[in-house]
Amino acid sequence: MNKEIRTKEIYRQLKNSEFITIEKLAEKFNVSEMTIRRDLLELEQKGLAVRGIGGAYPSRALDVEVSIDEKKVKNINKKEKLQKRQLI
Repeated sequence: MNKEIRTKEIYRQLKNSEFITIEKLAEKFNVSEMTIRRDLLELEQKGLAVRGIGGAYPSRALDVEVSIDEKKVKNINKKEKLQKRQLI
């Protein structure tokens, strides 16, 4: 399996889990743990993973981003109440 395919598969597995270990990934892809560390480093540099002790977590930074339209309607009732208080 080439590096590009392996890295994409690692990313897919990361997205579907809380934490994935280097040891399990190395066994799954039949490569050394050092190879997996390099793959995880590449994913981390792209902002797709966060390396931890013995493995990696999926990066949640992309999941948190909210569109402007969503921000406008979020907590609209609270925003309207605050606006009315400021006018009084």
